[in-house]
Amino acid sequence: MEHVDYDPGVHVTATTETNDEVEELEDDSPEDLVSLKQGLDLAQLQQGDGTVFEVDENGLVEKMGIAEAQEKEYFSKEAKLAVYSSVAECGLPDDDESTEQYHSDDDNDTDDESGPSPFQLLARNMQDLTPPEGGVLKQVLKPGTGDVVPKEAFVQVHYNGYLEYSGEPFDSTRLRDRQFRFQLGKGDTIMGLEIAVSSMRKGELARFIFSYKYAYGERGCPPRIGEKADVMFEVELLNFYDQGAVDAFYEKTEEERRNAPLSEILRVVQHDKQKAGELFNKQKYRPALNLYRKIIRTLEGVHLQNDDEEKEQQDLLQKVYLNSANCNTKLSRNADAVRDCKMVMEKDRNNVKAMYLRAKALYQDGKFDGAINWIKRAQAKSPNNTDINNLLGKINDDMNRFRQLEIDVCKRMFSQPGPKEDPKKESESSKGNCSEEFKRSSREGLLAFKNNPNLEEMPFTVATFSKEEIACVLEIAEELGLVRDVNQKGGILTVKFLKKKGATDDVVQ
Repeated sequence: MEHVDYDPGVHVTATTETNDEVEELEDDSPEDLVSLKQGLDLAQLQQGDGTVFEVDENGLVEKMGIAEAQEKEYFSKEAKLAVYSSVAECGLPDDDESTEQYHSDDDNDTDDESGPSPFQLLARNMQDLTPPEGGVLKQVLKPGTGDVVPKEAFVQVHYNGYLEYSGEPFDSTRLRDRQFRFQLGKGDTIMGLEIAVSSMRKGELARFIFSYKYAYGERGCPPRIGEKADVMFEVELLNFYDQGAVDAFYEKTEEERRNAPLSEILRVVQHDKQKAGELFNKQKYRPALNLYRKIIRTLEGVHLQNDDEEKEQQDLLQKVYLNSANCNTKLSRNADAVRDCKMVMEKDRNNVKAMYLRAKALYQDGKFDGAINWIKRAQAKSPNNTDINNLLGKINDDMNRFRQLEIDVCKRMFSQPGPKEDPKKESESSKGNCSEEFKRSSREGLLAFKNNPNLEEMPFTVATFSKEEIACVLEIAEELGLVRDVNQKGGILTVKFLKKKGATDDVVQ
């Protein structure tokens, strides 16, 4: 989508003569008109004494502010998302660049003959956070509360970024519907935003102007941001988590942590929860899961003082258990995912997300009866949920496909080879279609079962394997002297391996 320029200059309806022709200037809408400090005296004009047009600069400055309603009028959200994503990647220093590039000894811009620019007008009422160069200028629009954000804190912000003379943001977390989260001091964003947020308090809304050296550098971020472009950001600090306080909490003894005030524990837990969410979004599911389990241990060990604290603890535990279940399904730890969902449903039996994740875990385990039961319950509670409906459709499709596969497997299990078939050749052909890694892992699993005296049976989820892999597993089981028990329930084939009597007497290597 093309960039729409916004000219904050004075607009008047008038006529001008050029080459003896009269051209009428375009009439502007009321939103484009600029107020004057003092009205015109028509009588004075008629006498030919002349007058002076003086612009109301305060009104002009207000036009540069952020108004969500105006944002929606200027452009569509969907058309900008791709642009915002690309802009968000720009401006970060390369590994071999020094942060000295962001500092300049250039004199501040001065008003030229055409008058001050919009950013220059704004700068008159702003504080210089990088004196004396004016690289980052600040104006508080809404004060925050509490202390200034500490060093190396994890922060959550919303922002809109503007170019000079532009009425639409080149980047907007609000239009993306996603907060920007980063840790101060790690080089995760442009230097100007680092300095800006470092000066803020929780809940504060402030306007900043970054010189290009504190923004996107000499090259800019083509095609949206040109070379040496100064930018204006309006930033709201939604929340932050003090890394130093978190480290101090975990340095305490276990007893000290249990007896800490709930408010302190919740600050630490929220920090860890945000960090785990970032790991999950980067598809680092195992470290995310480890962090969620750590949060669960912390919350379950806390000493609660009253019912209000218990409610707050339980509400947070529910969310963390669901996040843990989500990680477990991503890692195919389906039994653990079901356990997490059960923990949630002990307190909230109608939790739709728990039903959905439970169905997903059972489906991944090939337990179609349970999966279809829970996904239908979830659909009854939330009939228009896309994820639920998609999973239901997938389960139904796979059930039909695997039923046909199971028919073929049953024929293989219970039928004898015909007179022209060579069982040895058939077996070699089936095993040949399985990878060496699959054969190795299958043999290890079956051996571990056979040699474990505490296990009496081993379920074999037929639905999750190909015909060739099924044949391979069946043959290895037969070689190891295991017995297969085949049943059908609800149209679904189930297979279990059993040990022959005395099978564990001789440990197989």
